[in-house]
Amino acid sequence: MKHLSKVVFLAVLLFSSVAHATDYYVRNGGNDANAGTSPQTAWRTLHKVNSTHFHAGDRILFQRGDTWPGAGDDDNLRPCASTSCSGTSVAPIQIDAYGSGALPRIIGTNQATAAVHLLNQDYWEIRHLDVSDDGVGGDMVVRNGILAQCNRLSGSRQCRHIHIQDNHVRFINGIIGYPLNAGINVTFQIHNSYWSAIETRWIDHSNYWDDVVISGNAIDHIDGIGINVTELNPGDDDPLCVQQGIRQGPAPNVYGVNDCARVKQKSTNVLIESNQLEDIQADGIITKQTEDAVIQYNVLDRWGLEDRCDHGACCVAGIWTAISIGTVIQDNEVYDGAPGCDRTAFDMDIGAVSTRLQYNYTRHNAGGFLLFYDDHGAERSVNTLIEDPIVRFNVSDNDGVPGTSVISKCGHANRFGSGPYVLDLANNTFYQSATNYYSGTTNDVSFFGRCGVAVQCGTVAESGPQCENSDDDDADGWINDGCPIAGRAPTSSVVASSQELSTYGPSRATDANMGTRWSSKFSDPQWLQIDLGTARAIHKVVLRWEAHASHYKIQYWNGASWVDLAEAGPGYPHVADGGADFLHVGATARWWRMYGASRATPWGYSLYEFELLTTGLGAAESNCTDDVDNDEDGRVNDGCAAKSQPVFTDDAYIYNNIFAHEGSVAWPVFTSAAAFYYNTFYGSASCVPYDPAKLTSWPQFVSSPPSSIDDFELQAGSPALETGVLEQHLGPRDLWGNPVSTSAPPNRGAYNGFP
Repeated sequence: MKHLSKVVFLAVLLFSSVAHATDYYVRNGGNDANAGTSPQTAWRTLHKVNSTHFHAGDRILFQRGDTWPGAGDDDNLRPCASTSCSGTSVAPIQIDAYGSGALPRIIGTNQATAAVHLLNQDYWEIRHLDVSDDGVGGDMVVRNGILAQCNRLSGSRQCRHIHIQDNHVRFINGIIGYPLNAGINVTFQIHNSYWSAIETRWIDHSNYWDDVVISGNAIDHIDGIGINVTELNPGDDDPLCVQQGIRQGPAPNVYGVNDCARVKQKSTNVLIESNQLEDIQADGIITKQTEDAVIQYNVLDRWGLEDRCDHGACCVAGIWTAISIGTVIQDNEVYDGAPGCDRTAFDMDIGAVSTRLQYNYTRHNAGGFLLFYDDHGAERSVNTLIEDPIVRFNVSDNDGVPGTSVISKCGHANRFGSGPYVLDLANNTFYQSATNYYSGTTNDVSFFGRCGVAVQCGTVAESGPQCENSDDDDADGWINDGCPIAGRAPTSSVVASSQELSTYGPSRATDANMGTRWSSKFSDPQWLQIDLGTARAIHKVVLRWEAHASHYKIQYWNGASWVDLAEAGPGYPHVADGGADFLHVGATARWWRMYGASRATPWGYSLYEFELLTTGLGAAESNCTDDVDNDEDGRVNDGCAAKSQPVFTDDAYIYNNIFAHEGSVAWPVFTSAAAFYYNTFYGSASCVPYDPAKLTSWPQFVSSPPSSIDDFELQAGSPALETGVLEQHLGPRDLWGNPVSTSAPPNRGAYNGFP
């Protein structure tokens, strides 16, 4: 009997929460003085909606075929803007349409943050609206179609249940490349932790969402991101992060920020599915700071268009995740990503852990199929590395412009992550035709590369500008390998504007003796001029100071006047701080000079050596293994032999894939940590990785050349049928839904059916 009482009590509570729910109607022919509780007594303006306090179970219904034009009292739809109006788990507040005809149109104003805007509201659902804000593009105004923000400063930091379904969001103009500009944007503010005297510990103070559903929406002509679920403004000075040993660094320190975000509360139960996105200027879909998010059954077509870039570098990807755990990206289609920075169909970005990329189809994306982008440099924290990715049963169809790669790795050394079993790349089909889709020329897209650039196999030298820095430009573990020797151009004569004493004459700065020096009189300006006797191509100038300039120029004589090539001092690209200065110049001339505009000391300008470096003179570096400029000629490892190029140096398990290239492809070098087995390598290829069970025959797709997803099924008699290897990470099915056996050998490639 007691159990029955509890059931009755709960039923009464449920009934009471819904019984008070009210339907409110809004139409162009209404009147705000009306009750709004029937179509006949409908309200008229968004202002009335925005100023009304709603309760659990209420519905706000807009007349189909009507338009709210974003002017006067209809500036934008932001219900409960000045108060909290939240529904409940059993009785959410709903925005929807009524009647027949076209979806009701909500047009945001040019200065509104969003056409539809919810702030700190729980249990809301938005359906069947036509949302736009076509303010003047490029006017640097933040605009969103539908924006739900969680930014509570007290009480519970969790915002719950925002469902955005079956809307049409279009023509949202604004700032391209800015994370606050999107078709549909669900954001949550990251705040610094606070000290609890009761619990004697730092407590996370950040906001987060639970139960976010974005489904069935049509999203097109968006200046920013299509769909964005992301954190905002994490700080790398958070005491909680400091306590956990998160690396700090000088501002701006984006990597410290991402490190810190990794230990913060993540948004949960995020589902983005069955959306159609077209003509997106920036990224298609992003999730950041989430746990177990699912992105599935979406179609993204024509993205990364960016006819301009208003903010940042505008490096974008089709669908990507970062600072996340357990994201599943599956059964999506991504087409026609435009050329530009990154531009891969998918991206596993900084701090993505246990991402599953499976059952997707991509075609004609300029940057390639997949980018792994973790942190830059070995000194960064492990918290920003990618860990435990699985990529399985996907088809990549002619992704990549000439000179790029299908799969690309950027960031920390050449690694996929920080732990064992870092990458499983299994049962994917990667196809490249003989002619590149974008250029119409011979297709040289490679299957693996570094930072969007195809990396060729074998021994490759750095050259040109790559020899003028101290970077490992070709990612082979060597700096300036294969660069020509650099040496000091011989001096015919040298003169100066003045000298302090006869023992400090100008020739003392060109005698290759660090025990002598030129010193000028104690005044400004002063100069030191070298005559090489003949015109020589100079690539670098080295100044070794005893008493340095605070502002100086490197100049050459063009036959009529002195031409400035480099300038050092406050506000200039080069720092004038004494010691040894190395300046890249690049000019051919006979006469060169250092022109000192102002001194940094009370004394004169004083140089031990004024060196003009050219190629083809001098000797090769004495030590080619330490990456040090031992002979101090301004170039590391000059004259050393070119080295080979490993791309991936960490554990990777690459099996059961079909790599089919109908042109000619070069593979990069992999270290022994990358294990290839049971793959198909088709095409004219060099440096194919060692695979003891490889096949090289045509896989016999059902249609050749393939041009749609079903063309990548296999014909009867295909050598790829049932010749793969069983592994634990294959999962239950393939891209087409065919089951994957736990006992019989699988096919190679993304198709596991049997014709």
